[in-house]
Amino acid sequence: MPWYTLIDAVNKPLIPGEWGDSIVRGKSNVGRFLSEMIVREHARRMRPVVLALDGFLGAQFNGVVEEVSLLLGQQGLRVETVEANTLFHSREKRASYRRPYLTDDPSFGIVCNRGRLKDLMHPALISRLKKKIQRTKRARLSAEAPAALICHGIGAAIADLRPLYDWILYFDVTRESLVRRMGENSVVPLGGSEPESIFWKQLYYVDYPILNKHKKYLFPHMDWYVDDNGIDNPVLMPRNVYDGIVSRLVRYPLRFKRVFMPGPWGGLKFREHFTMPELANCAWNIEVSGGDSSLVVDVGNDSPIEIPFHNLYMQYPIEVVGRYCHQKYPGLFPIQVGIDDGYFRKSVPHERRAMPIHLHPDTRYAKEHFHEALGRYEVYYIVEAYEGANTMQGFYEDADLEEFKRKCMESEREGVPFDWAEYVKCWPSKAGELYLIPAGTAHGTGGNQMVLEMDTCPSIVGTEYSFFLYDYRRQTWDDSTKSFSGKLTKLQLKHGIHQCRWNRREEWVARNIRPKARVLKEGKGWSLERFDTYRPMPYHIERLHFDARIETDTRGRFFHFLCLTRGERALIRSRKHPERQIELDYIQTTVIPACFGAYECINLGRNPCTLTRQIWKRG
Repeated sequence: MPWYTLIDAVNKPLIPGEWGDSIVRGKSNVGRFLSEMIVREHARRMRPVVLALDGFLGAQFNGVVEEVSLLLGQQGLRVETVEANTLFHSREKRASYRRPYLTDDPSFGIVCNRGRLKDLMHPALISRLKKKIQRTKRARLSAEAPAALICHGIGAAIADLRPLYDWILYFDVTRESLVRRMGENSVVPLGGSEPESIFWKQLYYVDYPILNKHKKYLFPHMDWYVDDNGIDNPVLMPRNVYDGIVSRLVRYPLRFKRVFMPGPWGGLKFREHFTMPELANCAWNIEVSGGDSSLVVDVGNDSPIEIPFHNLYMQYPIEVVGRYCHQKYPGLFPIQVGIDDGYFRKSVPHERRAMPIHLHPDTRYAKEHFHEALGRYEVYYIVEAYEGANTMQGFYEDADLEEFKRKCMESEREGVPFDWAEYVKCWPSKAGELYLIPAGTAHGTGGNQMVLEMDTCPSIVGTEYSFFLYDYRRQTWDDSTKSFSGKLTKLQLKHGIHQCRWNRREEWVARNIRPKARVLKEGKGWSLERFDTYRPMPYHIERLHFDARIETDTRGRFFHFLCLTRGERALIRSRKHPERQIELDYIQTTVIPACFGAYECINLGRNPCTLTRQIWKRG
């Protein structure tokens, strides 16, 4: 899946100037910094210095290691290196370990929740390296002894080895950087020796969970953090500086790097709104995703850093999501926010502008079948509606649903389309309407509208669990040719038919999940509305309308995001700490950490503003 990204907001926490001054940028400067440090410590300790360069999948260690070796070699000092990929089990044994989690399901696997990086590594090889490090540290200054032993690669600082190192560096990358490097075929898989293609289920169901655990373990023990997202441009900072930046960030409103993805039902609003002609169509704009999102942070010197959003709620979960969500779903940022682009200048067929007819699992099903902690419960908020705007939701009262099931299966098996509109209800959409989509509800945007999706996210790594029942027999988008020439969309009928709530027909939908907004509070020039809810939905949707300003408060709960769905521009500002603020343009989103407290929203434009937000029911 191709990614297009846009930085339209930089996070600017107030940090001491000396923090920015301590940051080292660029491969040559990082290499010089480390080599000078090794020379000093080699002389002071009167023995070789031992370093570990560990990190996330896709990190590029070799450039820094080569730079250090070159600079020390120019001073007549030798560096000995060990690649951590030599510590892993054989390819066959690693594959055998992963196999139960990959399953024969063509669309999903089972999360390796109990897995550890050590499970993929060979105990005897780890023990051998442990002895080598101990021997090296006992060596005194001599012509034969190296000035430094550098162990580099994922797993270099595993728990068995971590206490032996003098210093540990963690090289971190965002999901976007990993995806880009995978597309360039430059990522070496865990335990591999050369770059190669990595099966997506291996990444999502085994490698990502294991790597996230390893990261969480190493962060309290690392000496330096390295932002390794630039090409040959690592950014190194002391751990206390990194920790200081993150601990301040979690007390600010947060804005993320926008992610755009093309798809069969993609529209043209974002392409034109952000002047991105290379984005031939946009199916999704990911505003907030725990596994995918990253933050660009101003740390001075006109050279920002970029860090995965996952790091913030991994290190400061209560501050970000609140105590209830942290205890209920540990390690999970339980929502995902995106905008579905359905704008077309001219009328296009339904098959060009509509999502597949699909549904999502409830929490019980997600736990039993995929080892996830939470099901997927969605809402569609209609931000803009154009001529012919509609949303598919539920079934007609008189629809023969046994016949619908048979036709879905025949369509997948024999490759023939059928008239789905005889069965699935299409509701005409208007701007400002809300569609509740509890798990099991057949639905999809019918297009010709801009939809703000506010969903629960079952997965720490971002798997969304959509079960497609029917997709009009259309080809997928091929971004290399900018055309609909890819494979047919894969359906998930086994899961979809099992999880579909077939009783959700037109009258039931109208009565239960087509909610109205009701005023909770109001004053001169402002009001707070809440939409009616449906009991299984774990959150409420609220709207803050204001001509000039409105005040509200997180109260330590998971008031986790705001999207400006009407108006030109708004300022979100802490009332106690007004320097903690961020500005939003139209259809921009911010996450408000649970610890943010009382804040005010100020209209910076000419027309009235509406901020739409999602609030957890409990906590």
